[in-house]
Amino acid sequence: MRKYENLPSINVELLDGNLIIDDPVTGPVVLCIGTAYSGPSNTQYLAADSNVASRIYGSESPLIKKMSEVKMTGAKNVLLYRIGGASAEIHNLLGEDTLIGTKEETSISGSKYAIYLGPSPSNPAVSGLIVYEGDKIVYSDMAGAEVDLGVMNVIGDTKNYAGITIGTTEAPVLLKDVLSLLATSIENITILDTVNLAYPLSTTTETVTDVTVNAGLSLSLGTDYIISGTPSSNLVITMVGTVAANLVLADSINITSEDNASGDTSEVITVTNSGTPKDIYALDVNTSSVTTVTNTTTALELVDGTDYSVDGTQGSLVITFLLSQGITDIIDVDGVPIDIPLYDPDPYYTSGADNIGASWRKTYELLAEAYSDLETTIATHMISDTAISDAPNIANGNLEADALAYLRTEETDGIVDYIWSTDKTIYVDLAGTGETSDPALAELDENGKPVVKYQYHEVNFAHQMGSWLNSITENDRFILGVIGTSGPKAATTASISKWVGSLPTTDAFGAIIANGSGLLGDRYMTGSTTQSPGYFATDSGYPDGNVLYDSNGAAIDVGKYMSVVMGIGLTPDSPTLGTETAATNAASMYAGLLSTILPGQSTTNRVLPGAGLPFQLKKTKLDELSYAGYVSLTEKSRGTVVVSGELPTGPNSDYDYVSTSIIIGGVVKDIRDRLDPFIGNSLNDIVLAAAETAVESILQGYVSQGAIVKYAYQVLSDPTAAGKGEMRVPLTIVPAFELRQINVSIKLAYDI
Repeated sequence: MRKYENLPSINVELLDGNLIIDDPVTGPVVLCIGTAYSGPSNTQYLAADSNVASRIYGSESPLIKKMSEVKMTGAKNVLLYRIGGASAEIHNLLGEDTLIGTKEETSISGSKYAIYLGPSPSNPAVSGLIVYEGDKIVYSDMAGAEVDLGVMNVIGDTKNYAGITIGTTEAPVLLKDVLSLLATSIENITILDTVNLAYPLSTTTETVTDVTVNAGLSLSLGTDYIISGTPSSNLVITMVGTVAANLVLADSINITSEDNASGDTSEVITVTNSGTPKDIYALDVNTSSVTTVTNTTTALELVDGTDYSVDGTQGSLVITFLLSQGITDIIDVDGVPIDIPLYDPDPYYTSGADNIGASWRKTYELLAEAYSDLETTIATHMISDTAISDAPNIANGNLEADALAYLRTEETDGIVDYIWSTDKTIYVDLAGTGETSDPALAELDENGKPVVKYQYHEVNFAHQMGSWLNSITENDRFILGVIGTSGPKAATTASISKWVGSLPTTDAFGAIIANGSGLLGDRYMTGSTTQSPGYFATDSGYPDGNVLYDSNGAAIDVGKYMSVVMGIGLTPDSPTLGTETAATNAASMYAGLLSTILPGQSTTNRVLPGAGLPFQLKKTKLDELSYAGYVSLTEKSRGTVVVSGELPTGPNSDYDYVSTSIIIGGVVKDIRDRLDPFIGNSLNDIVLAAAETAVESILQGYVSQGAIVKYAYQVLSDPTAAGKGEMRVPLTIVPAFELRQINVSIKLAYDI
């Protein structure tokens, strides 16, 4: 039926498949960062409709599964941010800074699209590009046959492309195979009945002093001819280069030589078709080396140095057949044009990717890029689909191939390279030309200290998240993050006990004298013999940097912005919720619940709607996990509940529970929202009074709802400096701390 675009109407689309019911979008926003099979990367997408989001990113994508889990436990509004998607792209094929690539960011995009690049079928004097998806043309810039279905990115001029023709209109080349085609070219050489170019000289010939053809000009040794063999025994003259190419039957090769018998003598050789054949062929100017040579007529692979030799440099490379090949034999030469003169700079290919199941190191890189990109967002909460606080790490002695290692970065033209190392420090070696990880073998400076060449840093997913949350809170908005942990190897008592572990051993003064194990031994959560517990902001952005301090002189504890959820949760099989029966990291479920908690409330003792547990932990372990700062789960008659809304903060932090952060986060958000309109106005008494009224109203509102007990504040105007007016609002807040225990005493009496 026709759609009437200009008439008012209510349009309905009936969606087929497993429908997911979405409530109207209200309240906080949970940002889910993760991988997907398709959809735009590095873009914040508001998933107001879960069905549409599933179609965009793929219903089986980890990102969509996390969206379903956070919505299952109460999140009303979810932002999706895909990481790891990459297009299939050929760079520099059409010249510097040019591109032929897919808009689709999937692992199969390089195999999905194929190209023909070369002369136009209707006008061979002009080139052009045709892109195929199967048999369908999705892009063409051929004159008179233009097509653009919006699936390709093409930057550069294909009309004047003068390179090698790629594919045909009947057999286009897949994007992923284009560079392979350019990197391995096969030349067909037909052996001809050519004149003979190699001739034995007199057995007494010692040195050749002059060579001419038909008594013409003297030829040059090495350019026009070469001499091989043993003097006064078996010298052979071989004509090469242009002279060889121009020889015809019966030409005279005049040789002046020296021998041991009679001094200077002359020898005349008549060019014939008998003797030792030595056919020489120039190779394609693009060929820089030869990998294999095969006589396709006899199906024999020829031997370098025995059957043939390759001489010269790229652009003037020649192949010489040392042994006779049959007349009209076909020879295939596999050449490798490493540096193709037609392409400057050299083209290169980047494959499409989804990075689902990426290594820990690749995941860290993708998250680093995401955090760098997410300078502004409307999110109030966030979760990453795969990052965990206790990922295998070489800094913890884990030597698995996939473990996080030490990292340093280099930035070139805005592109960040991530360089990993199993050694934290690399020194200049004694020779000063290389490097070593052994300080005993290093070059020493004037103070006798080893000279450091590269310094690498320890990394940690939780610290990475906390650092970003701290940064964005300072500059944009207060966001609470959630990160999970590993799970037990199996649901057996022994595996679960090993996974949970034990707390560090302390002396009478509380100092750690022996490290713990498992989750309870994580040095960021409970400390170690060499490290105090907590995640702190540092000057390097890595956990091993120098700790930064706030204006009050306290270490900046980034743990107050995030929750570390230990354990595994069970999701139900519910098409309505978009979930299926599975054991999964419980962090996403907790993030959904956290987004529903208002200032003055807590996640402590709250039910996780729809969630179950695959196993129960003893109360002694739950108590120890809460002491360590983990959010853990347990089963009660009401369902699966949160044991305690802990924060992974250090021992000196004022933020012990997430309820405190929720209150402060709400205050920060409201003050920012109310005071933002004042920016840009004149800084005067009227503005100061209005700002004071706004702050008072906000704080009084929190007192009324029971989130704040007391408060004190000032609105101050600092002296104008360098033409910039500044307003300061120092606040002191006494939050309504959450109820943690109810003590009931019972005694008996005969009567009251």
